[in-house]
Amino acid sequence: MRDMGQMYKALKADAADPAKIDESLHNVQTMERDVAIAKLNPPPTVRNATGDDKVKKTEDFRTDMSDLMKTLLSLEDAIAAKNADDINKGLDAIKAAMDKGHGEFIPKREG
Repeated sequence: MRDMGQMYKALKADAADPAKIDESLHNVQTMERDVAIAKLNPPPTVRNATGDDKVKKTEDFRTDMSDLMKTLLSLEDAIAAKNADDINKGLDAIKAAMDKGHGEFIPKREG
């Protein structure tokens, strides 16, 4: 998941550029792979929860990751179709999903 931020930045810069379609498709496909892997490895905030809190966090994580994957698949289609409006909408949705997920599942470091 660490590379997701870098892939997002590359997509933000290049996804709407028809000359960089192959690179953009590779980047979004890499993100899809990373989401699938991350979905199998929930973060410590999910793994270490207990009781009802664990059930809720596990379902929230699963749902968030599934939604992110659907958004990435839609972005891939938009890139392949060279649809700039849908590309921009998809990138905005991915950014929002990443921000939400990181805020919810990655504890803030103190200090």
